[in-house]
Amino acid sequence: MGSIKWKMATLYMALVVTVMISSGVFILFTLQNNSYREVFRQNEYTAERIVDIFGMQTLSEEDTPQKVFGTILTPLMIENINTSAGGDDTKDIYLLSDRGDLIYSRDPDITTADLSSRALIDVQSGQTMKKIYVHKLTDGNTVGDYALSFMLPQNKQSYIIFIRQSMTSVENNISRLTADILITTMIGITIAGVLALLMARSVSRPIVELSDRTKQLAAGELVVEPETGEGAGAEDASKKGKGKRVSLKERSTHDELDQLELNFNDMAVELTTSINELKAMEQMQKEFVANVSHELRTPITTIKSYVDTLLDSDLEDKEMSRRFLTVVSHESDRMTALITDLLELSRMDAGQIEKKKEPIEMGRLMLTCLNDLEWDAGKKGQDIEWAQDVRL
Repeated sequence: MGSIKWKMATLYMALVVTVMISSGVFILFTLQNNSYREVFRQNEYTAERIVDIFGMQTLSEEDTPQKVFGTILTPLMIENINTSAGGDDTKDIYLLSDRGDLIYSRDPDITTADLSSRALIDVQSGQTMKKIYVHKLTDGNTVGDYALSFMLPQNKQSYIIFIRQSMTSVENNISRLTADILITTMIGITIAGVLALLMARSVSRPIVELSDRTKQLAAGELVVEPETGEGAGAEDASKKGKGKRVSLKERSTHDELDQLELNFNDMAVELTTSINELKAMEQMQKEFVANVSHELRTPITTIKSYVDTLLDSDLEDKEMSRRFLTVVSHESDRMTALITDLLELSRMDAGQIEKKKEPIEMGRLMLTCLNDLEWDAGKKGQDIEWAQDVRL
């Protein structure tokens, strides 16, 4: 039965680990998606704000888009835009032509090749970005790219605003959360292991007891624990199968295994009661057979005694012969009646006839018994006297 306990504990642990890992992965995935959506929202707002400011500028012949864009992207302006967007200053903003050539960058070392991104390819192909494009640079840093294509009303030319934002803070948050989830998972698995052992032991205990009871029944030991009562009296009552027992409806239990154990206990009690009843019936049958044998032997003995006496005596004494033959006839009738009664009892047990109660004459019954005993008493020199009560 120990294997059942460990199987249940293992199954419980597997379920707990599966749920905790699935929950952790779901939380991390949700946090990552929410973080990426927030970065996308911030960059989308920043790009649209820059386009609005750029569109409100007046371009003279000396003003180039590069010069105007540089004027817009002052540190103070970028800080104000980032504050409105709810982001930070860990982003670089570039102005590119519709063909992807770099027009403006605050970092003079940046070239068009450094800005290679799937976001630019999607925008140049006419697609609208719906999410941030996250990837790793050659230096190992993770960045998120966003691009927005727009047309400048002043010169009717198309440009692309390209924003590259560092995702270090997002990655750090996810890493910290991953570590917290791992620690929480380990603690949860430890607690779940202890609870699994306790639960498995609690569940397997009734099964072990039920198995022991089954072995006792198989070995013929039908003694069960008393359900009610105290002391030796209750134990004796349970052994006899006649102890006071509580019905299932009166029991307060919410455990199916405990209920099964109680039902099994009821079955053992019922078996004990049935076996005791069968033993009692067997004893009654033995006594009945002994009584029937005695009842049959008595008339046979009487008949044999009278017949032997007739054979040994003078048969010319007709009065004595007639008297003896009358007794023999009476005993024969008695045997016939006894056999008839046995047949009726057999038919009653089979349910073929109904039992009927009839009155009898006690005086006549007593006279019959005295006549049966008179000859034996005479041989022993004994006299039998009997005075009949008028009420009989």
